Amino acid sequence: MTILVYGEKASRTHENQMLHVFLDRLEERWANSTDWIIAVANAMWNGAEIDLVCILPSAIIVADFKSYGGKLTGTENGPWQADSVIVKGGRKANPYQQLRDNKFSVLDWLQSKTLLSGRNLGHISAGVVFSDRIEDHLELPSKVRSWFYPTDLNSCAAMLDGLASPELRIGKDEALEIVRRLGVQPIEWVSSRPQVRDIHSQPDLPQARTPLTGHQREALQTLCNFIAADDFASFSVLGMTSTGKSRLLAEVADEVKKAGKQAIVLEPNRRLADGSEMESNSIYAHLYTGSVNGDDELDNVEEQKKVKVIPLRACDDATDSVYLLDDSHLLGNSRFSTPDGKQYGSGQLLSDFFDFAEIGNTKRKVVFFGDPYQIQRGSSEESVLSGDFQKARGLKHQSLELTQIIDTTGGSAKLANAVRLVPPAWFCCDPARTSRL
Repeated sequence: MTILVYGEKASRTHENQMLHVFLDRLEERWANSTDWIIAVANAMWNGAEIDLVCILPSAIIVADFKSYGGKLTGTENGPWQADSVIVKGGRKANPYQQLRDNKFSVLDWLQSKTLLSGRNLGHISAGVVFSDRIEDHLELPSKVRSWFYPTDLNSCAAMLDGLASPELRIGKDEALEIVRRLGVQPIEWVSSRPQVRDIHSQPDLPQARTPLTGHQREALQTLCNFIAADDFASFSVLGMTSTGKSRLLAEVADEVKKAGKQAIVLEPNRRLADGSEMESNSIYAHLYTGSVNGDDELDNVEEQKKVKVIPLRACDDATDSVYLLDDSHLLGNSRFSTPDGKQYGSGQLLSDFFDFAEIGNTKRKVVFFGDPYQIQRGSSEESVLSGDFQKARGLKHQSLELTQIIDTTGGSAKLANAVRLVPPAWFCCDPARTSRL
């Protein structure tokens, strides 16, 4: 399950009941998904006790539970009513004013702890969750509607699923660090949703990792030596499909953590990160803020369209972090801009990464995992798998190749074709040979 809940039980029974129903509503979307959501209930944020804060990969929302329903009316400054019953906002005139203050309590707390630096915390959202169905007739300005969401328990999951800001990308490790700094404890809760499966199917059981082969154990030891040494900053693990690169990456991440260092797994894009079996982020989300204005919020679509350069954010990763970049054959350093004219940083991804992480100037290290038999994204001078890019920057680089096929397919035609194509693919992908064609 990828719904993680922390905090304390509320002092009011109805709020605890609403929290339980709220978590049940999230299950249909998140329970069997690789996506994650973290809910922090009834915690103190900069002196304010807040019913609920939800953290997602590209959103944070501050919420409050209300036991009302029906036709919802009101304004920014005046009283709110639900079917003619007054809806208070704690000590404030209405829930909007209460949640506006709570949003800034969360924002101020994050800034005071120097968490999520480089992200646009102005994009934190707020919402009020009603127990019964509502008809929203609130008279609120469009600017308020861009971050404030009245909803009910029936619609809350869809509202949360739609929240996203490219300027508020959050890694799961960063979200868990927020939880740790808050000092809140896990909340144990039991779902009331029935478990449904086909009558002939077997229940899902945790999948144990396959044992490493002797070849993989040797590779792992070489990588552990690299991580412990001071003289090399970059390493590449080469291997065609089914040579166990992903399995080795998982082991390396564990070894990095055992050494007391931060392992940061990155993929070339969001699609690959979302499909990864490991906790990972896209390299773009990790490097770039999403805005030319840092902490300044872009008020409307027209203003967003004017943004042409999405800047490199300041690196707040631990100075001895180890970056593990999967599918690195998809990375290149050729200047790139999107079809609508936007450019990430300098436009040269690899240069931006090495500058961001200060590889060679700090104790941070990087390991690239990739398939050298795939068509590369740039010239030989841009290849991080061969180490030519690193050598051009004056960095010492090591590499190893996984040369044993680990066939778990029972001899599939796809794998057989891949093996047969390796020699011609190597000829075509070898820059020295290609330059002579």
